[in-house]
Amino acid sequence: MRSLLTILAVLLVGIGLFLALRSTGPVFYLGGIQVNEPDHDAWVSSLAESGMNTVAVTVYAKQGDWDSTNLWWEEEEPWVIAEARAARRRGLDVALVLRVALDHAFERNKFFWHGMIMPDSDEALNDWFDRYSEYVLKWARIAEEEKIDILAIGSELNSLTNTVHVDELPALEEYWSNEEKVEKENAKVLEHRESIEGKEIWVRGNEGYAGLEPYLADRATAHALWAEKVSFLDTADPVARVNARRRLLADRWSELIDRVRQVFTGPLTYAANFDQFESVSFWSELDLISINAYFPLRKRDLPESTGGSRTALFATRWTTILQNVDALRDRQGVPDHRVLFTELGYTRRANATIEPWAAHGFSVLPSPSGTRLMIWEEQPDDPVERAEAVRGLYDANLALGGDFLAGILYWKLSTEPAHSEVEPFVLIIGDRADEDPLLAELQRFTAELPVDRRRARLISRWQGFVRYILPQRISN
Repeated sequence: MRSLLTILAVLLVGIGLFLALRSTGPVFYLGGIQVNEPDHDAWVSSLAESGMNTVAVTVYAKQGDWDSTNLWWEEEEPWVIAEARAARRRGLDVALVLRVALDHAFERNKFFWHGMIMPDSDEALNDWFDRYSEYVLKWARIAEEEKIDILAIGSELNSLTNTVHVDELPALEEYWSNEEKVEKENAKVLEHRESIEGKEIWVRGNEGYAGLEPYLADRATAHALWAEKVSFLDTADPVARVNARRRLLADRWSELIDRVRQVFTGPLTYAANFDQFESVSFWSELDLISINAYFPLRKRDLPESTGGSRTALFATRWTTILQNVDALRDRQGVPDHRVLFTELGYTRRANATIEPWAAHGFSVLPSPSGTRLMIWEEQPDDPVERAEAVRGLYDANLALGGDFLAGILYWKLSTEPAHSEVEPFVLIIGDRADEDPLLAELQRFTAELPVDRRRARLISRWQGFVRYILPQRISN
């Protein structure tokens, strides 16, 4: 009898959902993550008044040595919960993104980032996942209690989410294990030694290096060790071992997703890095494909004569990117999964679209005459370039029907103009905002695409109930 009543209730909810779907268009989550805002209520009000509807909040666990099981987190994060509650009071949606920060106080992490974390054995990996599951489930329960709208169960854990079968060594691991290739690239850097040494050798968590050659040598040695360990290069069949590890990882993520579904009924996602989302195999177990979208939109600086054609160039590049994501959806059997950019960000400087993730240090780029050194902090201000990049994204999304993207969470937003001095990616919003053209381009996504917040919440909760909670109640 209980099962029959449950089924009847779901049918009634389904009728309501059908009526809601008929009356409105696709929802678009527009917002971002803040930079040390002292007043949550003022922050979320500024966000809403700027035409945005979503607050991105984040929690960090910390990782010790990159190949260890040393993972920890704060038991209480009242500031995070307070921000989520302030957003809800203001009628905004909340996306909670769970992250892991690699602690660079540990010497062995010097050249690495959190995307390279990989415990050094299957036993250690299982121990790590047991610990990580505690962290995720803790926040999944809080997310349910606080009525969080979207939960991302991880972000940019590249090595730990590489779960697609491969027929050869992955490109990154193959590069760092190939001494000849590394030396060839280092030679290009050394051509610019005089312009680099003494000021631009930037290493996470370290003050810097006395010389360029020691820096390049130490970096190559550290990465070669990483590649050897994560690719099992000391075994008879490294590719077979890589695929065995990927199967284990896929199983652990599936298990974690199932456990999270028991306690959180909203949409689940994972925030993949732009260069790795195609190596994630478990999108069908999630509700959204989420990407931290630092895609390069060009390879070199543009001559001034290109002028107003930059937007068209960026739109063309974005179209290719979105088509690649669409192909992934087809390959993984999720053609209707929408795509959320859990991070999209650019500095205010010229050439920000070449390597959008780059705010510090240097890069050696191709040029018609060979190579060109790009020192990122020396680039002149050009707030228009990032606005044109976002306009290109809007045009590409619109060309695909307008509902391909589920949203953009910008990295980062602030109401404090002084934050421009310490956060190169920041977009200032609120009463003290300057005339940054980026804001108008972001607003275009909600001003010109239909949005209904109540519809989004209805859909997400109904899907969670029907797909995960109802089967359990019927079986009981």
